[in-house]
Amino acid sequence: MKRTTFSVFLVCIFFTISIGQDQDFSFEPKEYGAGNSIGLSLIGNGVIGFTMKFANEGKNQIDLTASLSNRVEGIQNGNDFEVVNVYYGVAFSGAYNFFMGSNYKRRKDKVIKNYLGLKALLVSRNSIETGFAINWHREAFRRNENKYSRGLDLGIQYLGVFGGEIIGPTGEIFNGGPNIYIRVDWNWFR
Repeated sequence: MKRTTFSVFLVCIFFTISIGQDQDFSFEPKEYGAGNSIGLSLIGNGVIGFTMKFANEGKNQIDLTASLSNRVEGIQNGNDFEVVNVYYGVAFSGAYNFFMGSNYKRRKDKVIKNYLGLKALLVSRNSIETGFAINWHREAFRRNENKYSRGLDLGIQYLGVFGGEIIGPTGEIFNGGPNIYIRVDWNWFR
């Protein structure tokens, strides 16, 4: 499972970098997504979140996110899943996204920017979880809208339980482990 997940992650990164340049107009990557932004995010370490980005001349980014988070604990009995507890909390993440390149998709009339991101994570629900993630971040801008983007994060994260443990659906004890990290976001730059 770990090897397959990591292989898929690497293929996504190399595929993104090697995409053919469909450019029929000249553009500067720093014109797209430059400055500061606010936005919304879905999934990631929470259900819905608030995102702030600080872009260095439209290239590398600092990404801060606060989101509402939940965890459902239950018991698995054969094919039935009985919910025992639902815990609500807050998740925080801070990331540094390294700019890896950009291209223009003529068919969709979009400028695509690709990043490699490193994240630090803190989740507070019924226990405190800390961790880190490495991800590919893809940001898409319409050619004539350089201040609005849609983003996708795909990567691997590790979350560890600090000062406690979580009981899984079949009674096993969980102290932390790797997961797949997925996040979708929308950002408005000024």
